[in-house]
Amino acid sequence: YKVAEFARCLRVMDIDTRDLEQLFNIVDSDGSGEINPEEFIEAMYRMKNADSKTATKFVKHIVTRMDEDNKELKEQMAG
Repeated sequence: YKVAEFARCLRVMDIDTRDLEQLFNIVDSDGSGEINPEEFIEAMYRMKNADSKTATKFVKHIVTRMDEDNKELKEQMAG
């Protein structure tokens, strides 16, 4: 039940599985590799309410991922 509820919450926030890793990296601000429920809830609240700092971080991670994917494709095509 909890997994289904979590998946529903992610869909509501338009977060797919590929974005989840980036989201985790944003929420894990201390780099410990772990986040507690309070950290996650606070970050989701900020995202939902469009906290500009949080939204900017998320967009930066997405753009960085797209740039890395683009570089990889170029290397494969040149290869």
